[in-house]
Amino acid sequence: ADAFELDARLRRLRLAAHRIDFQITTLLRVGIERRLFGEIGFASTRHYVESRLGCSARTAWSMLAVERDCRRRSPTLGEAWRDGRVSHLAAATLLRVVSE
Repeated sequence: ADAFELDARLRRLRLAAHRIDFQITTLLRVGIERRLFGEIGFASTRHYVESRLGCSARTAWSMLAVERDCRRRSPTLGEAWRDGRVSHLAAATLLRVVSE
């Protein structure tokens, strides 16, 4: 593949990764609300996140905060994250200055 094709592939990959982050966050919130992680044998949500999702609990809490704040304060920004147009870190940064 030439440089342009490689660039296009990497952009598609980044878009998919952002969408997956949103989907994982939504499912994680549901799991927490329904207390599912204890039912499947984990001592805590933190333990589940670190052992099964392979990310730090701090990252998971950050993504959950972004998801919650987008629902409350900026559905448009939440939609952009869901669609993969912004990362959770970009959304977190924008939530500091965004208003309805």
